[in-house]
Amino acid sequence: MQKLPPLNAVKVFYVASQLKSFTKAAAKLHVTQGAVSRQIKLLEEWVGLPLFLRQHQELVLTAAGRAFADDVGKAFAHLEEGVRNLQPSRLHQRLLLNAPNTFASRWLAPKLWALHKKHGALDLRITTNLVSTAHQAQQYDCCIVFQSGPWLHGQCQLLYLEEHIVVASPQLLQAKRQIESGNATLLHLLNSDGSRLPVWDNWLIQSTHPPVDDYQAITFSTLDQAIHAAVAGAGVALVDRLMVQTELANGSLVRVDESTLVGPFGYWLVQTDRRAAESPVHDAMVKALHDWLLSQSTLALDNMAA
Repeated sequence: MQKLPPLNAVKVFYVASQLKSFTKAAAKLHVTQGAVSRQIKLLEEWVGLPLFLRQHQELVLTAAGRAFADDVGKAFAHLEEGVRNLQPSRLHQRLLLNAPNTFASRWLAPKLWALHKKHGALDLRITTNLVSTAHQAQQYDCCIVFQSGPWLHGQCQLLYLEEHIVVASPQLLQAKRQIESGNATLLHLLNSDGSRLPVWDNWLIQSTHPPVDDYQAITFSTLDQAIHAAVAGAGVALVDRLMVQTELANGSLVRVDESTLVGPFGYWLVQTDRRAAESPVHDAMVKALHDWLLSQSTLALDNMAA
């Protein structure tokens, strides 16, 4: 760190520069006018330049004084912001959560009112970036990933396994027959490596229908896109039942048959240590968020089974 000027003298200078008066500065700082004058003289000697001019009993900043006052003002503003960021009300309750796109919009977003009812001071930042390793997950306070099992490295806790059901728009009256004959248009999802998720393959194998290559196909990057396409009548989708509760309730999607394929893909809660060591209060808030997510998952599954 480079040598700094006397910081008390800098503070006195800044107050005087704002009030344009040593007398008013002394009153605000609860010191004598002589003390203010001595601090200003000390600072001017340190910088080697006059900072004030006294003209007709008026205190005027020199050009150097004006420039220095601007810099000091910005420095004090940064310092005040830094102090505010250290306060528990700002830092310790600000959490960064990352989740898959469809999970965030269809599962998490409708439940946020309950989270804020329980933890009203929580400042939650939600992102939907692709996370494929435990190392990438560490940049978040809380991370949810979509995969077929826990990582070998890094602690993962299962929120729930997908329960896949076949759905289509009521417009597709022949959807069931088209699947049985191999004439349906199947709506697929992309894996993170660019391949198709083998969900339809697994379902067709267990249901003894023609193999997936016998069907027409449209492939999407997110489940949300596939659901919207199914609602519009573009094809038949094999989707997680929790993600289409609204569409099933309002009739914009209907189940094509009653079979269900559980897993192997699901949503996993990753344990991270992003700022746990920095603040016990922050760590407690992260744990509270984890516990809330687990409780909401259990509640959603119980409601669906009822």
